[in-house]
Amino acid sequence: MPDFIAQNFHPNEKGHNTIASFGLTKAMDLRASVLGVNPPACELIIDKFTCWADTGSRSYATASVLDKSYKDFCNTLKPPAHTLGWKSEKTYQAGSVDEHTFKLQLSNKVTDYNKTECLDSLARVVHRCNTDKAGVMNWKQGGQHIRGEYTYELNLNRTNRPWPMPTKPVSRCEGWYKFLLSTYTIEGGGFASWDSGSETLRPSQDGCYGLGTTKPKFMYYNSPTKEGYEWKYTFRTPIFVRHRCFTNNKVIKGAGGDAGSGCKGNDG
Repeated sequence: MPDFIAQNFHPNEKGHNTIASFGLTKAMDLRASVLGVNPPACELIIDKFTCWADTGSRSYATASVLDKSYKDFCNTLKPPAHTLGWKSEKTYQAGSVDEHTFKLQLSNKVTDYNKTECLDSLARVVHRCNTDKAGVMNWKQGGQHIRGEYTYELNLNRTNRPWPMPTKPVSRCEGWYKFLLSTYTIEGGGFASWDSGSETLRPSQDGCYGLGTTKPKFMYYNSPTKEGYEWKYTFRTPIFVRHRCFTNNKVIKGAGGDAGSGCKGNDG
């Protein structure tokens, strides 16, 4: 057969590697048989990615909060020394509607911790597991990344949030004049979901009328109201701040809430 025909049937470099690999494998199998041991075998490296939204989950949380806490989890994790199959998990924003838990589980074959891999896998779990239902609010729904001998998870612990996922925050406000002070009540959902108002509502209040807030009390509801409110916030203020801080929605919008419908009441 002439070369110009035979060359079409001659293995290329990868073909030679494959033939050599089979030859070496056969030699190792024969040697293992002589020694009475099991021959070495290649193990399948698993890389499996699952988003909880695809399994029917209705849990979700605020993207910016998850982004901050996964970095804390990986950067502060202290693995036990010389321990096979250890596990680490940490819960963030406990008691809030954004409560969530990050988890790392090793197989019983490994002991080492790779911080770079942890950051990479959990970044994927946080930012790739948002669905079309997330909308402009950019809600995240958590998931799992099995990466070889390591399993990384984000679990969102509140299972009864408003559904479908809200496409905008909601709120209501009322403020009442009480002679030397005024009392206010705000209910909301879709914002201030993790901080009991300490990083959202309170700075917005202080920025509008100063440090006059007293008797603050913030409570997350066990289940949302029919209006979609997930929390209630009551407090006292100096008199006559409603129009310049609440009726114009300045405090609510400054806290990440909706434009709302003003603020009812008689505080001037």
